[in-house]
Amino acid sequence: MIVWRDGDFLDAAAASAPLDDRGLTLGDGVFETMRIAAGRPRRFAAHAARLAAGVARLGLGSSPALDPGGVLEMLVELARRNGVAEAAARLTVTRGSGPRGLAPPAAARPRVFATIAPAPPRNPTLTLAEVTVRRAPGSVAATCKTLSYVDNVAALIEAQERDGDEALVLDAGGAVSGAAAANVFWIAGKRLFTPALGGAVTPGTTRAALAAAEPAEEGTFGLEDLTAADAVFATNALIGVAPVRALITRDGARVAFDTNHPRLARLAEAERAAD
Repeated sequence: MIVWRDGDFLDAAAASAPLDDRGLTLGDGVFETMRIAAGRPRRFAAHAARLAAGVARLGLGSSPALDPGGVLEMLVELARRNGVAEAAARLTVTRGSGPRGLAPPAAARPRVFATIAPAPPRNPTLTLAEVTVRRAPGSVAATCKTLSYVDNVAALIEAQERDGDEALVLDAGGAVSGAAAANVFWIAGKRLFTPALGGAVTPGTTRAALAAAEPAEEGTFGLEDLTAADAVFATNALIGVAPVRALITRDGARVAFDTNHPRLARLAEAERAAD
């Protein structure tokens, strides 16, 4: 497999990062995951904007390797060199190397690298399991795609232990936040809902594309709003629109949803068209 690091294409076996890299030691960095379709990253402008916002929010510094035009060309070339037209690409930015402790180096020298992997199936049908992991509104890790993903990992492990494919995560106040690696929407009657940004909700690129194509009612919603829905689905850049067959609550109840709801097909088509 060919990877890219700080301007160079390398064999994966030859690529490495020093042990003092702050992304490795502290999770000090951000990342973007994009779906490669027909050899090009989908919704690249939205991903580039979110990455730039995360880099600015954490103050990771500047690098010629982060020029959006150059990144786009690099991802297309990375797919070509790996001989794939459909794939999952990940772009990672760390603060780079630094001394021991939390304080960042005086002059940040970010490290940037990209990898590519097989893409998961689009529009899978999922079972969600409510987990004990909570997100804190206003947390950087809740609202930016940082390298500090341990809560998401723990949430997914807990969900899988309870026979879920994905986690349903609430915030510290008990409001619906999303899944471990996706945003969540639901349909009730003729209305479409999703948790509002600004709390403990990740600003997903697929979430934004769907909201532009078919606006949802946004707000703060409790678990009871979700369990009363006719249909539920999860979204991210790799899976698109993933219908949810059931939610397993923490008390063991299993709430079923309509995975053949006619609006789901329309939303999936809108997502596919939103490049």
